Amino acid sequence: MRGLRYINDPTEVILRVALDTELSGEWAAAVGLFLLANEPTNAAILLSSEISEALRAQNQERTVELVEVAEEFKRVQRGCNLSEFSTLSLLVDLSVLFDRCSREDAEQAFHISKSLRLIPTEPESVSVIVSEFHMVPQKVREVLPDACHNLMKCLVDSCIRSSVTGRTSPLSSCEN
Repeated sequence: MRGLRYINDPTEVILRVALDTELSGEWAAAVGLFLLANEPTNAAILLSSEISEALRAQNQERTVELVEVAEEFKRVQRGCNLSEFSTLSLLVDLSVLFDRCSREDAEQAFHISKSLRLIPTEPESVSVIVSEFHMVPQKVREVLPDACHNLMKCLVDSCIRSSVTGRTSPLSSCEN
């Protein structure tokens, strides 16, 4: 008869199943269960952790899958903690930066980086970005070394290709 208490509100049971599902590595099912249990913040935290991990591992296939789920989550969620939603959104944006770098699209990668304001792109922006670093969410901070590495590699490769082919680079920094 103890189970009857959940008939009118099964939220607690759904939440426990969501947590068990997350522990078993079935993140997509766990996200759906968190939403069903009206726990969108837990879903955002899980997605952020998974995206951060996939970006650091440079697992593009998994990142694409996670970002698709995150985009759907962003469309349907209601009541998610704003800072967790913001963290998830930043990680989705960073995944686009990683994608542009992997496609060797230096111009787009540079513009995305500039708009994110997480990596200084001009000497004048260094002090501002450094002073605001304490406000960057931890899951985003974890990805920044890899983002810097990928962006710099992409930009340097673009400059080298431009100098070898004799074409002018879309990035003015290569022209100096």
